[in-house]
Amino acid sequence: MPSPWMALLASALGGNVGRPVQLPSPLKPDWVEDALLRARAQGLEFFLVEALRTRHGAGTLALEPGALAALEARRKVLLRRSLMWDQVLDEVLGLIDPEGSRGVLVLKGGGLRHMLYAEPASRELKDLDLLLPPELMAEAGAALERAGWRQELEASRYDVHYVREYGGVTALVELHRGLDKDERCRLRWQDLQGQSLEVEAPGYRFRVPGLAHQALVALIHARKHVFILPLKSVLDYKLVLQALDKRGEVVAEGPEWALPGLPATHFVLDLLGRTWLGQMPDVKLPLAPLPWWHRALLQQAVDPWRVGYFRGIPCGGLARPAAVHGLLVGPGPASARELGHWVGRRTRALWSPKVSS
Repeated sequence: MPSPWMALLASALGGNVGRPVQLPSPLKPDWVEDALLRARAQGLEFFLVEALRTRHGAGTLALEPGALAALEARRKVLLRRSLMWDQVLDEVLGLIDPEGSRGVLVLKGGGLRHMLYAEPASRELKDLDLLLPPELMAEAGAALERAGWRQELEASRYDVHYVREYGGVTALVELHRGLDKDERCRLRWQDLQGQSLEVEAPGYRFRVPGLAHQALVALIHARKHVFILPLKSVLDYKLVLQALDKRGEVVAEGPEWALPGLPATHFVLDLLGRTWLGQMPDVKLPLAPLPWWHRALLQQAVDPWRVGYFRGIPCGGLARPAAVHGLLVGPGPASARELGHWVGRRTRALWSPKVSS
């Protein structure tokens, strides 16, 4: 059974986690603060704040005065943080592409928050990801450094990180020259630019990849992190698929969809989304079909999350996530051995006799 705060959050997101979970009444400040801290780890704190405020306002949930004050304080912080990210994005785009003619694309949550979320503050950010044409990378980095940004890590052939303080918060901007370190990833800036869309935010505009490419970018990102993925990334994927479904857009086939691991990643995101976020859109993507044994192994790997609570309790079935990660990115000899050990342990656990104390 999921914890009470996770059941409330899933309900607010349209999920189905079984019978209703009773919340303590009235809610005390320490319960609220702990719940918000856990939701923050999923990147969905604003949704939980709004769910608690809505139920309190409707008279279906009692909050102690201190708990209500904590909610209102966090809501103000999250709204201010959202405005800060708007300022950061507006400033960075003004520095590296003042005319808006260089084709800079805002990736992932930085663009989706104004494109698909009713309240931008509900899509929390840890950084901004920008995809640049290769010839603009050096010029963009120099422009940021002149404005007080500092390079955080050594530049790679994939991206460069820059940081700067904004009101006591460290803002991180990642300039990407590619979407994945894996050389098999064939999606490039020039592929995305031709179908990009303009998004209007308060006081400025920017461009993002088209919806089909947004779905592909979400899969490529999740492919690397799917066993430690926060729930906000699953919600991003659901909202992109919903927008594709609403527009009736047919996703064209292409070599970029053949990157190993994408079909398995889609399967995992769909499993998680159907539990915590409700019905996932049934959008036909040009992904290779998964064999039955592949689906069965992935489902067994994901079930400890799916039927428990997404991330925050021990999951014995994921004791060695590196083993099943090979199922996503194409197992080599080492990951094949890990996978064999993991399957062996799971099989022995299922068939070994139960010993009662």
